[in-house]
Amino acid sequence: MRSLIVVHKRIVRLLCVAACTWAIAACSPTYNWRVQALDDVAADALLPCKPEAAERLVPLATPPVTLHVRACDVKGQTFAISWALLPVGADPILALQRWQQAAAAAVKAGPIAGAPTPWRVAGSDEGIRLLSQGQRHNGDTIATEWRYARRGQAVIQLAIYGGVDQPERMTQFWESLAWRKRP
Repeated sequence: MRSLIVVHKRIVRLLCVAACTWAIAACSPTYNWRVQALDDVAADALLPCKPEAAERLVPLATPPVTLHVRACDVKGQTFAISWALLPVGADPILALQRWQQAAAAAVKAGPIAGAPTPWRVAGSDEGIRLLSQGQRHNGDTIATEWRYARRGQAVIQLAIYGGVDQPERMTQFWESLAWRKRP
């Protein structure tokens, strides 16, 4: 009888540990939205997870400009925000075209699905939406969506690489871009 009580206590402990683990997991959201400040271009956007950061010089204009990138992965999707401030005199429309071509080449994208469509972002001089199929580094095919916004010499790209299983999350990401008031 005593061994049965000991076994019962162990089972109860295991159930308590399992319940606590489940409760902690339930409190840890998969999408942990946070504001990403795009200070050089006076804008903000949301990312659904803690991003990794990178910066590099890219030939969007002459001279090359610093491209800032913040990206993170959630549930098989990569969410990315990139931005740059073009030098005075650079053609922002040409810079956006170069950026679109480079982004498509980076994921070995096939033809763009249809013509670019407008993307409305309050305060933008221009907004563009592009869809395509691309490839991850391991060769897997992925759906790819890029959105570009421009205000003056400031250019921004929001991108999602991967599945479309959470359209409401994607909408939250796309709609999060906001320009700050001009001084």
